[in-house]
Amino acid sequence: MIQLRTYSPALKTATLAIAALAIFLTLAIWIIYNGRANADEGFYALASKLAISGEIPYRDFAYTQMPLLPYIQGAFLHWFEFTVEAQRWLNVFWSSCLLGMIAWRLHRSGAAQREWAQTLCLWITAIPIVYFSIIGKTYGLAQLLLVIAALGLWLTDPRRSLCHIALFGVLAIGCRLTVAPAVAAIYLYPTIRILRQKTGLLWVLIPPLFFASALLCPFFLLAPDNTYFWTWQYHILSTLPKRPIIQVFGEFTVMAPGLLLVACYSLWYGIKSKSTGKHSTHYLFCLGAGLFGAAVNIITTSFYAEYAVMFTPLILLGAGGLITQESAPRELAPKQMILLAGCALSLAIFCLSNKDRYIRPGYIESVKAAGAHLAQCTAPNALVITSMPEILLQADRQGHRQLAMGCFSVTGDMPENQATTLGMMHINQLLLELYQGSADALVLWNGANFEYSAPSMCYFTKETHKLTAETIKRNYEPSFSNRYFTVLVRKPTSSVP
Repeated sequence: MIQLRTYSPALKTATLAIAALAIFLTLAIWIIYNGRANADEGFYALASKLAISGEIPYRDFAYTQMPLLPYIQGAFLHWFEFTVEAQRWLNVFWSSCLLGMIAWRLHRSGAAQREWAQTLCLWITAIPIVYFSIIGKTYGLAQLLLVIAALGLWLTDPRRSLCHIALFGVLAIGCRLTVAPAVAAIYLYPTIRILRQKTGLLWVLIPPLFFASALLCPFFLLAPDNTYFWTWQYHILSTLPKRPIIQVFGEFTVMAPGLLLVACYSLWYGIKSKSTGKHSTHYLFCLGAGLFGAAVNIITTSFYAEYAVMFTPLILLGAGGLITQESAPRELAPKQMILLAGCALSLAIFCLSNKDRYIRPGYIESVKAAGAHLAQCTAPNALVITSMPEILLQADRQGHRQLAMGCFSVTGDMPENQATTLGMMHINQLLLELYQGSADALVLWNGANFEYSAPSMCYFTKETHKLTAETIKRNYEPSFSNRYFTVLVRKPTSSVP
């Protein structure tokens, strides 16, 4: 008789986890090299290099987000290279850790192997969500820190839970301020537990105040006016027209339709089954925090649906946990069907939607080619003016410090002295720099360059754009061009007065 070999549950779980990771990495690597370029990526990478070099955000260079991401990201990129390619790879690492933590939590709560694997597939098949998590923006790290903060809900001691959530919640806010509503929702659960135990209100107030004071207040003390402007006022002064909330919500739905379907189902499932599982409350707070954070960002800004991307892992953890935890009724077929239907829906909507918004091959190769040419045609100490700092990083060349924010660095909204104090370049100064030919080379993006005035994002006049083009043509000539970038070098006859 042939004896069949049996495998332990731990081995099966490990095999499934490795398979899920391999599928995600395959998709992630494809997005690294085929994901569409984003105007934000270069200045995040440059900010990381400047911060690790000892310069302080807001005081020494302009930076539109909270101050911690350049330090956390820079600490990793320091061991590799400060390029947008390395930055995307780092975000793949953040996302892999994120999925691993969600899988571990669902497994610990008793989810069957197929169920937690299908739950992860809900996020992986939402390709627009994966795209925004991998490109060089704040979303990848912020959502990882949010999930780590949420795992503090499972700590038995409410005081430890408060400290855990406060620490990682402040770290998440220190990367992107708009995650604060979700952090507050997560923090509410141990707060309720503390108040019920009558342990004392100080345990609720001290942890967030301590960590915020230690991690964020030094930047406000070093440059209070600049820090306030870049972390708050810059975003308030934007005059971009708000769009109807229903339109932005619709775009977000198209980005992750399967995940939202399962989120709705999990709420219905919990009510129908009257689930009182050991972990139901924890998962409910995760789901509520994710939905609340996404709703606040959509309602208060009404600009871009991508602002809600950071909250999708919390929604995934909460919804997946509610319908897969061990103490829930064992109706495996309906749960597996809804999870699979969610994955299929996300893939179908992505294939039928405007994929060009996320996928356009050639960006990383174009950065490398333009950077290599710039390094070849300029001296190591050359000054380069560009709206895309990633080329500076790739070529290891020096950019103008007042253009550290790339295409978001030029303003006509304020006097020149104020712009200089804030680390920006006034449009008049830019025109003067171009007229004098002070830069050794220019690198222009074959898209938007210095066309809008920050922070209002109002379009500069046609006369200004005409004058800019004529000034560039007067002093510079094209030296290299590809799909994304054009490199111009100073004409031999042009000299700095």
